[in-house]
Amino acid sequence: MLKSNRNYVKRCLKIGLIIFCFAIGIKFIAFSLPKDRVRNHISESYKMLKEEGVYPQTSYLTDDIYLKQQLDNHTDAIYLNVAYTVRPQNALKYVAGDFYGNKGGNPIEQLGNQIADEGSSDTVMYGRQWFGAAGIIRILLYFFNLSQIRALSSVLLLALLFLVGVKLKERVGKQFAYVFVLAVLLFFPSTIALSMNIANVFYVSFFSIYYIVGKNKHHVDAFVDLFVVGCLTAYFDLFLTPFVSYGLVTTVMIMMLYHNHTIDSFCSGAIQLMKIASGWLTGYIGFWSLKWVFASIVLKQNVFANVLSEMKNVGGGTVSWGPDSKLGYIKSALELNFNKMLPVQVFQWIKNEVGFAVYPLFMLLLITTLVVLFVKKHKPVAQMYISLLFIIIGMMPYVYYMIMHIHTFVHYWIEYRYQCMTVISFTMAYLTSLRMSKDT
Repeated sequence: MLKSNRNYVKRCLKIGLIIFCFAIGIKFIAFSLPKDRVRNHISESYKMLKEEGVYPQTSYLTDDIYLKQQLDNHTDAIYLNVAYTVRPQNALKYVAGDFYGNKGGNPIEQLGNQIADEGSSDTVMYGRQWFGAAGIIRILLYFFNLSQIRALSSVLLLALLFLVGVKLKERVGKQFAYVFVLAVLLFFPSTIALSMNIANVFYVSFFSIYYIVGKNKHHVDAFVDLFVVGCLTAYFDLFLTPFVSYGLVTTVMIMMLYHNHTIDSFCSGAIQLMKIASGWLTGYIGFWSLKWVFASIVLKQNVFANVLSEMKNVGGGTVSWGPDSKLGYIKSALELNFNKMLPVQVFQWIKNEVGFAVYPLFMLLLITTLVVLFVKKHKPVAQMYISLLFIIIGMMPYVYYMIMHIHTFVHYWIEYRYQCMTVISFTMAYLTSLRMSKDT
């Protein structure tokens, strides 16, 4: 057992080292590119960002906070600022420090001032974050401006979702494949693709799922596979929606392990869930720590001190427009995120547009249909352990909302997408409890 654990640790260290070399290498190549073409495309992109504003809407302008979809130009402007500030002759320093100009009231103003000063403005160091996507983005900016990158991203993200659906249908079953793809579509992937930082974690999720499902399904390694996903999430996500990759990949992993009979009871399923969670967390936190070590060595300063200072603010603090108590933040965060889901919006639309009198009747018919179908078609209770596992997975976003209540209260318009795993999991919990198809 001890030898097996040592081999496991060695394997993860080897994989982590390979990913680390890739992480540094891709950023070093990107930050070594000549700056003129990149800066020209960033200047073109700035004009668009300035016209759009920090948080523009993508569709009809409405005051209904539950319906509107927003872009995250706040974070994208920071990415462009980092890419613009890079001095290729000293690329390694900028790979470690991710410097950007901070003269201005918001990231778009800061980017504009940095462009006006031709990158000579005073800069601040953001070394506690990987800014891994800045490497990919700077390579793209050598050829395209932000508008063109958005167009490419829209096509790529939807194409990836389609390929993932096809692969899931082949390896896991058409029922789960349809549920997965339809659930993602309910969370507006066309909008997700337009904001680089929001899209990053979905790219990590889809590429990871495609790779994991493409392997021999009888050799699934929950810890190692999620360790890799955690590393890549830490690298590409700018601490905005990291939990997306855990949630989406976990739903797929549990279904695969159920299909290959690795999970054959609730206990075995709970063990696999713990392996998945520990693998993702080890990769995510461990890979973050590597950046702090790397940045501290290259920059010759203690980045860990900056990290510890920032950690004090995680999950704490207040905002001027927020509730008066911690309980108020938790309640508001749960409510805002829950009401943002498209399935919930459909029910709200029926209630508001069709009339309150019809709404209870509609809900009664829906619930009655589901209950009757369950009573007639349900499996023996002893075989419904997989349904319970999916219910546990589906509840995880709400635990996250309660723990990170300030963050998820302020950024609910992005963070609500964690519930994609909830829609997938609750749907599969119901379907896997029925004797209806070969997929289950």
